[in-house]
Amino acid sequence: MKRLWLFMVVILLLTVVACGNDEEPSVESSNTSPRRATTSPNNTTTDTTSELDLWPNVIDDLAFVQGQTLYVQRAGQTETQSIAPMIFPPSLALTPDGQYIAYNEIVSIRSRYITIADVETLEPRQLYRSSGDFAFLGPASPDGQWVIIFNFPSMYLANIDGVTSRRVASIQNFGVTPFWLEDSTLLVVIQQNGAVQEVRRYDPTADEDIPIVEQAASAIGETVAAGLNGVSAFVPFQDLVHQELGVDLQGAIQLNTENPIPVINLVGPPANAQGIPAMCGTWQITRETTAVDTQIEELLTVRDTVFLTNNLTLADGSIVFVRWYFEDCDNAKMRASLVKLTPDGETETIIEGIDPGTSRNLGFFFADTGPHIAYSSDGQYAIWIGGGLDQGESSINITDLMTGVTSQLHHVTRDSSNAATFHTDTAYTAVMLVPRS
Repeated sequence: MKRLWLFMVVILLLTVVACGNDEEPSVESSNTSPRRATTSPNNTTTDTTSELDLWPNVIDDLAFVQGQTLYVQRAGQTETQSIAPMIFPPSLALTPDGQYIAYNEIVSIRSRYITIADVETLEPRQLYRSSGDFAFLGPASPDGQWVIIFNFPSMYLANIDGVTSRRVASIQNFGVTPFWLEDSTLLVVIQQNGAVQEVRRYDPTADEDIPIVEQAASAIGETVAAGLNGVSAFVPFQDLVHQELGVDLQGAIQLNTENPIPVINLVGPPANAQGIPAMCGTWQITRETTAVDTQIEELLTVRDTVFLTNNLTLADGSIVFVRWYFEDCDNAKMRASLVKLTPDGETETIIEGIDPGTSRNLGFFFADTGPHIAYSSDGQYAIWIGGGLDQGESSINITDLMTGVTSQLHHVTRDSSNAATFHTDTAYTAVMLVPRS
């Protein structure tokens, strides 16, 4: 149980990107009921793709997992196409250009692969044969040629050519933190019980380490060990990497001193030595700008929270983010909701009931690791999974982030015909939006 929970934490952290004061109450106290469109899908065990409301406005393709099948639905269209009929767990990765999607493919009871498919042609290619039942995907390299794979007890890189894979590090003690650099080399920080053991820069194309001077490795390792919560910690780290290695981190935050762009930070309490986050911690949302001097403004305090993720700044200056929390601090009651913080400091829960991917009956062992919310490339809409294994229903929904109006795109329910297999064959377990080229 602990092992899979730690994997979930690693994947969540890898895969995830007004005014207020210290006395702002927990976001939970600001909940309001979400506004819904008049569309009412049929309450059946088949997909509801008629009477689409918001979907025609979304400009991206939708990739989603239902049961163990990965589908794609083209922007504005009602038909779905199967990419892969048997995948588990629903861990997905997309190359930066949106051309390929990577996933776990079950070929037979003893044969599992990390496979990629061309999103346009749906042509698959096997990259790496997994050992055991579980493998999880990290992000693809900036050049789109390599995908990170966590396949206990090791971390690997697989090339999209389907020929080459590299074992990079042991994850026996769950202490490996990888960072892609813009030249598609990998910075790897290896820790054991919170202490840094090794800092490497690995070139997967040449299959060799690039030397790092001892002083630079020590500085980088100490910075990672101290925690990278928020831009106030991350920006000095990325500057340190650039200074010592001469290359930027992938997705490095550029703070323009002449025309400063505010950066939103989600700052939480540090995890313990085993990498487990505080179950009911206090998080802050801050805004940081750099002009002559760095200025950090606290916007909101959010209590009784496990994670804040998926922050996005909207056109009107509002900020939306996902709050993951345990109701009443009971670890059998994981919840997730999308909250909006307006420029005048008001909070509103615009999506209540995002499926957290856990079950009180199946526990963390059957918790899925697929992404449960995605934003459209124009920042107008959120696609998210609602319901859950314990609620007997599952849905894919679309919410207008400006108005809060929500409509359902797909909806299934559990009944006597599928009760035994609802969690494996029917429920939705991952969504991802793919920008059209």
